[in-house]
Amino acid sequence: MRKDKEENAPMGWELSTLGDCLDELYRYPTYYGIKYVSKGVPEIRGELIEEDGTLEKKGEAYRYIDCKTAEIFPKVRLEAQDFVLSVRGTVGKVGMVPEQLSGAVITANLIRLKFNKSLIWPKWARHFLLSAFFQNQLEAITSATTIKTIQVPKLRSIALLRPPIHEQLQIAKILDTVDEAIQRTEQLIAKLKAIKQGLLHDLLTRGLDENGQLRDPIAHPEQFKDSTLGRIPKEWEVYRINEIGKVVSGTTPSRMVPQYWGGTIPWITPTDMSKLTNDYISGGQDSITQSGLESCSANLLPIGSIVVTTRATLGLTAVTERELATNQGFKNIIPNDGWNSLFLCYKIHELSNEMIKRASGTTFLEISGTQFILLEITAPVPGSKEQSMIANAISVHNQRIEKEEQYLAKLKLLKKGLMHDLLTGKVGVRIDDGEGKEYTLKETTEKIEEE
Repeated sequence: MRKDKEENAPMGWELSTLGDCLDELYRYPTYYGIKYVSKGVPEIRGELIEEDGTLEKKGEAYRYIDCKTAEIFPKVRLEAQDFVLSVRGTVGKVGMVPEQLSGAVITANLIRLKFNKSLIWPKWARHFLLSAFFQNQLEAITSATTIKTIQVPKLRSIALLRPPIHEQLQIAKILDTVDEAIQRTEQLIAKLKAIKQGLLHDLLTRGLDENGQLRDPIAHPEQFKDSTLGRIPKEWEVYRINEIGKVVSGTTPSRMVPQYWGGTIPWITPTDMSKLTNDYISGGQDSITQSGLESCSANLLPIGSIVVTTRATLGLTAVTERELATNQGFKNIIPNDGWNSLFLCYKIHELSNEMIKRASGTTFLEISGTQFILLEITAPVPGSKEQSMIANAISVHNQRIEKEEQYLAKLKLLKKGLMHDLLTGKVGVRIDDGEGKEYTLKETTEKIEEE
């Protein structure tokens, strides 16, 4: 790495403070108790700051104050390429002001930062303010009160290693390139998930004919029949949960007995279900011993069982990839012969709203075992290849989503590494043919494509 021997920093970089690089640092608008209007000057609040350092784009998400009120407080009026930083409550959220929000105002929980553009390029500043280097310093100066608060003098004192402007431009371009790839991937994942919802509805209500095509109730009404649950394919029937398999409840060994815990048997809770990225589960944060399993008469579920959350969060489902046990927040189904576990997993997840209707409880909702086994699904007869066809069609789509989510995780890891290297000067950017390991925009684009 290129070093300046006197300052022990990359050559040409200067150690400054945040305050030294700002033209404006202002907080505390005083327009409390005003009435909001339908049209006027938008007000930026902390919840409108996005994770990537941008601001909410939908105009309907904003509140508005009238222009006369805004004119009284000129220092809280924002300009394009200013920054807003949350400094009270949830601290550290950063947003760069776009051109369309020029003139907007801030609330008292935010602070306005306006950089001196001869020292700091705004696009570089966005990445710096989001970096672990800045955020860790911000956490260190946060006052330890009931409500977290950052004081302006301490904010001004935060250290900042400042590259020359031409290097800031190149660093920002490289990091922006990764951000754009992340945004495109996030948008694709959102689109695929939306498509999945429509696909699920069609496959689980219309099914597939012998040619693997969706049945069409309009073009071919003769392929459907009436049932207690509405129109269903002729080949399908209505089944209660207790007709498709054995229903068993989860339970928990005593926490007071250490030898019941830390064994080799996976044991899951609804919290573990909320972390799933696909339709299968093999374990959770905890495990139990054989004596723990026996102590509470817990059921060791075989591979291919369906676990269903029936307390607090209702209707989360997954298929077991290995033998495991669950806590009392589950009702579990060991399918009878002829049933496709993945198909049943999707069908039972559809019953979430019906579970809520039948649930009771004050502290949290819970559906009883009696009510659970009375739930009904529509399905092809056991042993039908249609169940597998439907499950496979959904599984293929899930695999596409999973692949994109893995790619997104790699991009975020790449971004994290680049931020550490480039914003600290550990690795330089190639402006000329300097020596050492350095990044160029072209090389970064190629790296993204390789991922």
